Amino acid sequence: MATNPLGRLINLFFMTHRSLHKHMQEAKVITAFSFLQFITMKFVSEGGQASMKDLARFLSITPASATSLANGLVRMGVLESIADASDRRVILLRPTAHGRKALSRTDNQAKKELKRIFLQLSDNDRKSLTIILEKLFAVLSKEKVASPTRRANVNEA
Repeated sequence: MATNPLGRLINLFFMTHRSLHKHMQEAKVITAFSFLQFITMKFVSEGGQASMKDLARFLSITPASATSLANGLVRMGVLESIADASDRRVILLRPTAHGRKALSRTDNQAKKELKRIFLQLSDNDRKSLTIILEKLFAVLSKEKVASPTRRANVNEA
């Protein structure tokens, strides 16, 4: 693990993300979908619909990979694929009624498990983590693309 504080923070961030993902899989919390399908369903559902291009951009994957992922969810009956009325070349994804129910059930299971995990932290630790995550979210919401200087500083960590 990195010895400098910023490097340690970055490593802990990625290690925590991987551990949480692994825990959710092993605990069989997300059963109706794979983790990537779950994230996809949440993204599409939050906006009511999404284009394949938006999905690819959100997941940082190629359009072909987004199409493959979406087609699997369409075959499962949780998403429907429709042509955009203004541009028939654009494919839009929308959750089906079955998809919304499956997502709601899965989301509730995930939240229940996350609550169980977070309750293992003290009240003060949860409050501190909330404040830190709110600040990080605010920074990321304002900063669309990191400047070259910012990227160089992060790479040095």
